[in-house]
Amino acid sequence: MIRLNKSKFYFTYLLSTLFLIGCLNTSKNDLNEIHISGKIINPVSDIIEFESTDSTFTAKLTKDGNFTFSFTTDSSLYLRLSHGEYTSMYVMPGDIIELSINTDEFDESINYKGSEASNFLAKKYLTQEEFNFYSKDFYLGSTEEYDLSLSDYRSSIFHNVNSITDSAFINQQSYEIDNIIAYWKNKKEKFMISNETDIREFLFEKNLINEKYNWWSIEDTMDIDNFNETISQYENNIKLLIKKLVNDDESILNN
Repeated sequence: MIRLNKSKFYFTYLLSTLFLIGCLNTSKNDLNEIHISGKIINPVSDIIEFESTDSTFTAKLTKDGNFTFSFTTDSSLYLRLSHGEYTSMYVMPGDIIELSINTDEFDESINYKGSEASNFLAKKYLTQEEFNFYSKDFYLGSTEEYDLSLSDYRSSIFHNVNSITDSAFINQQSYEIDNIIAYWKNKKEKFMISNETDIREFLFEKNLINEKYNWWSIEDTMDIDNFNETISQYENNIKLLIKKLVNDDESILNN
């Protein structure tokens, strides 16, 4: 009869159990790991930062502008990506993301492989920058016409959202955009109530003039003489608008 060595049996069993637990923990860590790599074209420094609500991750760039880093998390989260300028990402446990940025066209060039939610955010910010809430419809159109333009704005943001599976992310983004739209609808309604047609036309023309002047750039790039000349031109344009408004009012009174 063969007798088992109980001590040896228990020791072998213990090792097997510990090995299995180690494998399970490793597997769990792999599932929670987020790996981000990428390339920065025309880098402005030798690091790139990713900031969450409670942590900051810094990755060193190679001489070619490449980087890579990983971290673990048990839940989805937003990251603020900073390198000269900044943008937002949305990452989930298990993500393997490759990104590319050209700092000469930061927002326009940023692209993510492996994170449709981050691509959504990048496109949303571009759409918000390009959309003119103070459009002709805001000043001169009806509330219905302006509502239609806001509806088009929302559609342009969400038209390709089906590739994103995180319902919490979609719900939050919908909530934020709907709040923006509600704000501008309310602003338009108050504007229509508070201003007659001639005032709305004046404000529209004034806004067109304002859009021609990038005061931040003018202040930084012009010498004092050119700056004063630009101020004088702007002042004259506004005075002409006011004169036109007054003449129109006098014409109405005379009739």
